[in-house]
Amino acid sequence: MFNDESTKNFTIIVQDQEIHVHKFILFARSELFQGMFLNVVNDLSNKVSDYTGRTYSQINSIIRILYFDKFDSETDSEVIDDFQDIIDYYQLNSRFIELLNQK
Repeated sequence: MFNDESTKNFTIIVQDQEIHVHKFILFARSELFQGMFLNVVNDLSNKVSDYTGRTYSQINSIIRILYFDKFDSETDSEVIDDFQDIIDYYQLNSRFIELLNQK
């Protein structure tokens, strides 16, 4: 699913780079995205670009973690140290707290 570009229906823009994702993955894993998607019913935009303080690499790692439920020590090394802050900011579900405790 992660590699299936044909079904991705939302674009995250960070540092002028695009990350294509499935809304339902973000919706299922993050209360922040749930609220955003539910509160913007009249907004037809399928893009969001407000990620102040995060790099493209960090956001891409967060997305990979949301899809795969695991850390990749090479690709996700930028976010591991800040993962508690990321869990809090994106209001991620309890599964990610378990991941944090396993690292």
